[in-house]
Amino acid sequence: ILAVALVVVALSIAYTKLYIKRDVPILVERTQVATSTAIVQADIVSYEAVCSGIIYDIDQNSGNYLVTLPMQSDIQTGIDAGKKYMSVNLYNASTKQTSVFNFDLTNHISACFAEDAMGVYYISSDARQRKELMYTTIDNSKTISIAGGDEKISTGICRVGENIVYGTQDGKIVLANAAGEKKELFALNEQTAIKKVCFFPTSQWAIVLVENQKTKQTPLYVIDITNKNMKNIDLNAEDFDANEEKALIVYITKSESGNQIYSYDIRKNRKTYLKSGLVENVVLSPSGEKVAYFERTKDGASTVHIGLVDLTNGIANIRLVTDVRLSNRKIVWSGENIILFSEHRSLTTKSETGESLEYVVQKCEYML
Repeated sequence: ILAVALVVVALSIAYTKLYIKRDVPILVERTQVATSTAIVQADIVSYEAVCSGIIYDIDQNSGNYLVTLPMQSDIQTGIDAGKKYMSVNLYNASTKQTSVFNFDLTNHISACFAEDAMGVYYISSDARQRKELMYTTIDNSKTISIAGGDEKISTGICRVGENIVYGTQDGKIVLANAAGEKKELFALNEQTAIKKVCFFPTSQWAIVLVENQKTKQTPLYVIDITNKNMKNIDLNAEDFDANEEKALIVYITKSESGNQIYSYDIRKNRKTYLKSGLVENVVLSPSGEKVAYFERTKDGASTVHIGLVDLTNGIANIRLVTDVRLSNRKIVWSGENIILFSEHRSLTTKSETGESLEYVVQKCEYML
């Protein structure tokens, strides 16, 4: 979570000529982090099911979790009769109560709290897969449409202080706020679809994973918004996370022998190999000192292990959780020693609502 606020001014659009830095080779290191393949089991303090749903965010002060749950329309006729949608709900850890949040007959596919936790940003997707970026206050007193289907939103939401950033199918990186104001930070080639983006407001760097729609390559870039230049970090990346304070990126690169996790120091232009395996997603802890990852139990398996890389002590292959089926590819950190994720379970008999699947938010507290 980025905690530095950036004040957004009125809408401005600036198309820029790109300069891609290729003159400085990246220094690659292989440190003690990668020397051992032995699995180290973390000391699990507690492991429990918290609530139903698919988790997207948590507000530590209020104890509210942001989760999506299948909700059924009460429309009796037509195409929407009895239809179910994955809709955002609030779960309070103190009261253990779940409350419905802005059920609008669409599927909510990405969500996060506003910095002040007084509202929620979320992306809705309708029956035609048209996406809309919305902001709604917690008390449901105000709902604002920030970006509609004509903007071709192609990423999830990343919080940036008081604002959020998102990317589009035609290569635009956009900063927005709860008032509906938007500012285009950068525009790539229209044939470049943005898959994931985050933004560092202090250094004015954007880290962006894209897909070239002609070559199908998925390069990872660091973009200097101020100086209007780009640096190519990897040509075939799978996922990434970043920490502004440490100027650090952790990402997965795809190779014929399997995926590999690297860290990249932006200031030092230094890449460090961390781990290989069937890894698919990486998430940095709030301090940027640990990396949580999903790793498939075997090729083609539907279950994963959840592990850690400790960047401070140089230990990879720390095992937290084994053999779980995920509802989404997301880990939410709660401090430095607690992770939350969503498990997907098949019910032997249908529930009272007719569901054959169960979505459960799991909480794992550990010690190293």
